Amino acid sequence: LKAGRDPAQLSASTLLPTQMTRSPQQAIDGTFGPGMFEALQSVDPGIWAGPVPSGYGQHLVHVTVRQPQAVIAFEAVRDQVELDWRAKMAEELRARRYEQLFGQYQITRPDPSEVLGQ
Repeated sequence: LKAGRDPAQLSASTLLPTQMTRSPQQAIDGTFGPGMFEALQSVDPGIWAGPVPSGYGQHLVHVTVRQPQAVIAFEAVRDQVELDWRAKMAEELRARRYEQLFGQYQITRPDPSEVLGQ
C-alpha cells in the first residue's frame, strides 16, 4: 500500500465501506464499532497505518486529513431551527385535530357483495 498499490486489489471482501469522508465520531464508531474513532486519532494523516482494531477485526487505514469538528453557533442556524420547530408543531396539531374529528364519527363499510350486487 505504501508503494501505491490499489487497496481494492489487496483487501478482503467485506460489507464495511472502503472509504468514509469527513465523518464524525458517531458515524465511524457506528460503522466499525466503539473505539474506532479514538484509535484513528493516533494515525498520522497521509500515510497507511495499522493494523487498527475494530469490532470487525483488523484494518489498514489511510487518513487523508483530520479536521477538528466545529461547533456551529446557534445564531447561524436559529432561523432553520425555528422553521423546523414550527413545522413539527403544525404537524402535531394537524394530527391531534384529525384524531379529534375521527373520534366524532363511526365508520362502517358495507359488504362488497351488497355494493356490487352479487
